[in-house]
Amino acid sequence: MCTIGGDSAVRILMKHTIIAVTLTVSAFATASPQQQITEKVTSWMSVDVQPISSLAIRTAFQCQFFAATPMIKEPQGEMHFGGYLFYSLDNSAHMLEQPSTTQALPDISRCLKTDFNLAEQENVLVFAEAMKSLYESNGSSFAEQFETKIEKSESGWTIITGTFFEDYSGYLIDLSNPQDGATISYSLDLPR
Repeated sequence: MCTIGGDSAVRILMKHTIIAVTLTVSAFATASPQQQITEKVTSWMSVDVQPISSLAIRTAFQCQFFAATPMIKEPQGEMHFGGYLFYSLDNSAHMLEQPSTTQALPDISRCLKTDFNLAEQENVLVFAEAMKSLYESNGSSFAEQFETKIEKSESGWTIITGTFFEDYSGYLIDLSNPQDGATISYSLDLPR
């Protein structure tokens, strides 16, 4: 077995480092102006990810929620644009759709704690507060001044969170199929 003395090892390491730095500098020097500009502007871009939490969210949901805001930090200052919600379940991150039309919300149903019983009115109040906390953090329509109303329905609950033209908007909780758990949807056409 052959060993290299301390000075020889340092010289070999320095030689490899100098070669690596030279190759990196020469690669950047041979990059086209378009590639150089792309690399520069790309270095300005980042994403600010913040956890979203409240007592109501922690009580109702097993998922962790996050707000992600794309940012550009250019020499003249910082710009934020857009905002996206994500959730983490089973150590996997997924984008959370922000309701904007009448639609099912399977991710919200999936994130509910298994022992969180939406048949109880007190838990429906907690759920409504959790949804408000979640979507307010992202600057959604919940920011409008509207007092949330909760009404019992034949199949479960209706949570009225706002108005949409002549109708109410909000969440429908369907409890008609107990073995599948609660089915949650958003609606823009809840009758007044």
